[in-house]
Parts: sequence; structure tokens; C-alpha cells
Amino acid sequence: MDAKMGTPGKVEKERGAALVTVVLITVLLLIAIVAMLSSVSSHTQNVSDVYSETKAYYAAESGIQATINVLRGNTLPIQPFTNANAEGVVSQKINYKRATNPVDSNHSDDIETEYANVPRLSRWISYNYTPSGKSVPDRVVLGDPAGYTPNSGMAYSVQVNDPDNTQESLTFSTSFSSAFGTGEGGRTITFAGATSNDFTSVRFTTYSNRTIDFTGQTVPNPEIFAITVQKNGAGGLAVNPDNSVRAYKFDVAYRITAPRTVSRVIRGTVTLMNSNSQVQVTLTSYAYTLAGSELHLCGEATCSTPLGSGGILMAVPATQGQSSESTVFGEVTPLEPYRLQLVSTGFGPNGARKKLETIIQKNFFNDLQAPAAIALIGPPGPNFLWAPGTSKNVSYCGVPDSDPDDPCTWNPETNPHAVPPIGVTNGTNLGVINDPENQPKTAYVPAPAEIGTELPDWLSSPAGLDEVVQSLKASAEAAGTFYASGVQPSSYGTYDAASDSWSGVTFCDGNCSLTGNGGGMLVVRGKLTLQGNFNFKGLIIVTGPDGVVRQGAGNGAIIGNLVVAPYASPTQSDFNSPRYDMRGGGISDFIYSGSSTSFNGQSAISDFVLGVAEK
Repeated sequence: MDAKMGTPGKVEKERGAALVTVVLITVLLLIAIVAMLSSVSSHTQNVSDVYSETKAYYAAESGIQATINVLRGNTLPIQPFTNANAEGVVSQKINYKRATNPVDSNHSDDIETEYANVPRLSRWISYNYTPSGKSVPDRVVLGDPAGYTPNSGMAYSVQVNDPDNTQESLTFSTSFSSAFGTGEGGRTITFAGATSNDFTSVRFTTYSNRTIDFTGQTVPNPEIFAITVQKNGAGGLAVNPDNSVRAYKFDVAYRITAPRTVSRVIRGTVTLMNSNSQVQVTLTSYAYTLAGSELHLCGEATCSTPLGSGGILMAVPATQGQSSESTVFGEVTPLEPYRLQLVSTGFGPNGARKKLETIIQKNFFNDLQAPAAIALIGPPGPNFLWAPGTSKNVSYCGVPDSDPDDPCTWNPETNPHAVPPIGVTNGTNLGVINDPENQPKTAYVPAPAEIGTELPDWLSSPAGLDEVVQSLKASAEAAGTFYASGVQPSSYGTYDAASDSWSGVTFCDGNCSLTGNGGGMLVVRGKLTLQGNFNFKGLIIVTGPDGVVRQGAGNGAIIGNLVVAPYASPTQSDFNSPRYDMRGGGISDFIYSGSSTSFNGQSAISDFVLGVAEK
């Protein structure tokens, strides 16, 4: 019996072992459950954080898109501007200079707050949530502001900066750069007299590396160039042997070297008047625009009175060896930024924040236009053709935004801006244009000129132009306005004369005919035929070897820029010879547009994002 039942003492010793085992297993299970719950909780928290951060990221992206919408002119300012410009016009349009200037960028409520010096576009974007401790709203709520809380809602704020510091300073130089013939084209222009010892000289003095500090206005109205008149012997003769008045051309190159490199040429004439008693210096234009910087020429350092139609009258000294001097000063404004640095901060639930930084470029052209109403880019040669048309109703005007229904008149008192109506890149082609046999019935206003030193980068080489052309091609393809070779466009953008608005990108990959109304941008890789009745406002680029041809009766007007720059390959060292033929009949007006916005404010070709970095 003892053998079957076991030893009672041994059983007593094993009592409680199962309980210990159960407790150990239970503890292990509890540890595993706690670890699992902790992992689930951590995962839930991570998912929640990712969800909040994703919402903050999308809110920051909304800030970028809202800024682009403002820059493209689709939003009127919440607080309108009241200050008129020199022409008495109060413009409400946004530009990059206004966007980066806190006084213009921000609502007046931001003055004397922490945002007084932070350009955040509150004049255009409605900030609508004020956190505790803040005196003004600091973010834009996505959705209903009344129900917004930082723990559950989405919002954004933006700040725009000028990465190139274009508003702080400007450095420029001037140089005498003419290429004219006898009596012209030098730093000193000489009017010959009765003998070799008798002459009157007009000498130009230019200046190098002049810097304007706009923060301190160290040189508010610097000298642009100076003129010295001197008499030798009996002086020069005021008229030529055929009794025509002696008037010699000159030009002074005005070149900004920092913060960007851009150039304009100041053109004019020097005339010896009143039997050698006075010299008159007359300028083709008294005001110039370079990448948003305005240069207004004036006769004294205060620039209280701009130079007018009378130009500069200087007395010829009565005594040999004496001289009279005059200085032309310039009222200069800062350049306008051609790109912006945008920092957009997105606010998500649970205090999440994401900061996105991007560079926004103004347009494919870096905001630089062709410096003439019609720019013929390319060398001379047998293929070069200039036929301005024989109709008395064909006119070429370099006065900005002139009324095509009125004769192109230029009054420097009311409109001091003017550019060459026809610009070429070499003296040989300019000679062809100025040939008496090649003159239109209506005189050019002002005179045609050589513009080679003024070309922007995108017109300086076939490679530079082709880069822009390819970008415009991609934009047209995305917009459905690309037309293959042999396909005639159904429309050429839009031009609303009543509102003076124009838009659209039209790309012809071969020959095409412009008829009807259009606007924006037109690129023609073949021959452009101007046919019948047409009106176009904006920029036209023709790169085909046959250039531009007019056909058929009708009325036509192009307001803006027409660029004829033929090339077959972007690897060419130079363009081919341009061709322009208006002998096909009809009425035509070609008028320069002083507005650089002919290619701005249009989706995909202006105010575009170069890249986004998460900070």
C-alpha cells in the first residue's frame, strides 16, 4: 500500500509548487501585455504625430499657393494704396518690390508690432487668428476661423524676402560708346570752322563704379555724365556747306553692375546753334527703366526739375581757351527683385509645425525685355531684309503704350520714356534701315538704333533664347496651346482692350498666320504671316529663317515687343540674318509697350517655384 500511494512526507513537501508556476507565468504574461500596450500606445502617438505633421505640411503648401496667387495679380489688396505715381496713377497691382517692402507688403495694423519689419503680405492675405499674447493675427486659418483651435485646426503664415538684396544699393558706370562716323563717335565731338585752327569741341565725361546706398542715400542723385564746351580760334560753323544744321549723334552707355548686370544706352544729338553762340544737347529719352529701376535725368543735383523737350542749352565761350560745363544728374530708384525667397510656416493639430522654404522666379526672362519695339537680332548678310512697307498707314513707335488711333507723338514733358522703334545688333544693318530707300511713309519715332550692348541674357545667344523657347514650349503643351508644324492655331491667347488685359501662351512649331485678336506670348519657329485684320498685345518671338511677312489688306496693331531672332540650332555661335517684310499691304501699327508685365501674371510662365526645401 505504501508502495502504491507514495510516501506521505514527500507529497507534503511539494505542496504550493503549482501556485508558484502559475504566478510566474502570470507575471510573464503581464510583462508581455504591458509591453504590447506600450507599443500600441507609442504607435498610436507616432501615427497621431505623423498625421498632425502631414496636415502642417499641407498647410505650409497652401501658404505657397496663396502667395503665388497674390503675385500673379489675382487678389486685390485688402487695404488699397492711395499714393499716385509720377503720372498721377494709383496702381493696386502687386510687384516684387512691394512684396518685399514691409510698408507696402503689410497692412497698416502691423505697424508698431513685432511684424513691422517682416514682409508677410498682410495687405493682400487676410490673417485671421490671434493667439494669446499677440496683438495682431499671426496666421491664416484654413476653414472656419471661428471654430479654429491650435490643437485641432490647420493654418499658415508667410514671409517674403529679397535674396539678392536689390533694395539696399546699386552700382553703375557710364561710358561713351558711340560707333558713328566723322564728327561723331568719340568722347569729343568737334564742329569744324573756317580753318583747321577754328573749331568748337563738345567733350563728354563719364563715371565709373558709382554706388548708391539706398539705406542711407549717400548719393541720392548721382552724376551720370558731364559736358564741356570749348572754343578754339573763331570756333566752328553752325551749318554745313549746304546750309543744313550741324547735328551730331552721341550715346552714353549706362550700365548697372550690381546687384544685377543690365544696360541701357542714353542717346541724343549735339547741335551747334545761333552762329556758334550756343550748343544744344537733346536726348532721345529722359527716363529709362532697367529691371524695375527708374533713371530720370535732370539738370541739377536736387532733380527738382526734370530735363524737358528743350534739352540742355550751353553757351559757347566768347574767348578762346575758356569752357562752359554742364552736368546731367540722375534720380535713381532701386532695382525690383526678379525672384523672391518665400518661407511658409504650416500649423497642424497638436502644435505641429512645418516650415517650407522656396525661391519664386518672376518669369523665364528674369524680367528683362527686348530694348526696342521691333528687335532684329542677327548679323548682316545677303539674307537680311528690311522692308517697312510702302503704305502711308504703317507706323513704328517707340513711345510706350501710345494710342494707335493717334499719330505717335513724343512729349518728354508728359512721357519722358522712349525706346528705338527698330533695334538691330550691328551698324551694317542699321545703315540698311536708315537708307532713304528703306523708309516708311510715316517717320520713325524716335530714330532706329543699334541695341547690341543692351540685349538681355536670353537674347544674347541662340542657346540663351532656345532655353526660353523650350520652356515656353513645355508651358504651351501643358496648356493645350502647342501647334505642330503645319497646324494653324485656333486662337492666339486673349486680349481684352476694355480692361487692357492680355494672357496666354501660343506656340507654333512651324509657319503660322496671325489674324484676329490675341495677346500674351506667341512663339513662331517658322515664318510668321500677319494677315488681314489683327490686334496683338504682348511679346512675339520669331525664330524661323523667313522672319515676318505681311499679306492682305486690313488693319493691324502689335503693342509690345516683336523679336525676330532666327536660328537653326542652339549650338550656333550667332543668330542667322533676320528678315522683315511689310510690303504685302494693309494698315499696321507697331507700338512699344512700356509694361514688363506682357509675360507676367500667367500660369506656368510667371511666378513659378524653382524648388522647395523643408526646414
